[in-house]
Amino acid sequence: MPVWSFLCALVGAMLAASAIAAAACPPAALLSGDPVLVRALEALLVQRGVETSVTPGCAAVSVEIQPRGGAIALVRDAADPGPPQEHVVTRLESAATVIESWTHSELLDDPRFARPVVALAAEARPEPATVVSTVTVRPPLPIRPMRAMQVFGAFETSIADDRTSWVGAMVGVCIRVGALCASARARFAAVTDGDGAWAHAERHGEDILLGGDVPLQLAGMPFAFGFGAGFGAMHTGMWNGSRNRGSQTFGLRGDVHLAWLIPLGHRLAVDVSASVDVAQVTDVESSIAEFANEPRLLGRLAAGLRFGGR
Repeated sequence: MPVWSFLCALVGAMLAASAIAAAACPPAALLSGDPVLVRALEALLVQRGVETSVTPGCAAVSVEIQPRGGAIALVRDAADPGPPQEHVVTRLESAATVIESWTHSELLDDPRFARPVVALAAEARPEPATVVSTVTVRPPLPIRPMRAMQVFGAFETSIADDRTSWVGAMVGVCIRVGALCASARARFAAVTDGDGAWAHAERHGEDILLGGDVPLQLAGMPFAFGFGAGFGAMHTGMWNGSRNRGSQTFGLRGDVHLAWLIPLGHRLAVDVSASVDVAQVTDVESSIAEFANEPRLLGRLAAGLRFGGR
């Protein structure tokens, strides 16, 4: 009789120790797989009281997390007891709920968490944006392609490095070739003010440039970055009494520009641009030495209209 009493007491003590140990072990889940999803789910589970590390002497559910299209696949380690082995959800909160249920043995038989994987996958409806964290990440704004052909014109005002001010006009055409819109521009401008004897002189120039525009989108607004190279001529005249003296130069031209396109309709847009032009000068004919130095650098501002055909 004392032996049986001792054995009963020993079994009771072991059961009590097991109960105490089980009560001391918090629910835990070890996550692996996609690092972004793992970090996001670990944060949600910690908020719900589920540990994401192993406590010595305690068990933890092992779950692999993988993105699947617009959904999230939860694959439970086959060594862990209890169904299901895989679950598919479309939201992080739902994934955290499923993993939390797997950490509680009393929920293993709950029919909500033991449904066939095939049915769950059929119910999954991928959302427009892929869930990769607690914040939904949407795809970047698309760059609107330029139309096949565009024509444009603008009035310009310029300041040159010889302290002269210019006004003029520019017209051009642009034909799309892949992502680039190949362009041709013709420009006319004349001096309106500057240091020196401009009250008795005039200067004007014509340029022809070939280049291209690349469509951009900044802060949701359409822009175009462009470049051009070509040639131009500059004419200078001075009146002194009855004599008319002048010079003519010819040289290479280059420019870079950024245009802001403000849509007015399906095909029409306001074109506001800024550009920097570089001029190379070669004397062709000159009879006035005081005007031999011509501007090498010009900064331009322009505003006009751009019409895009199909």
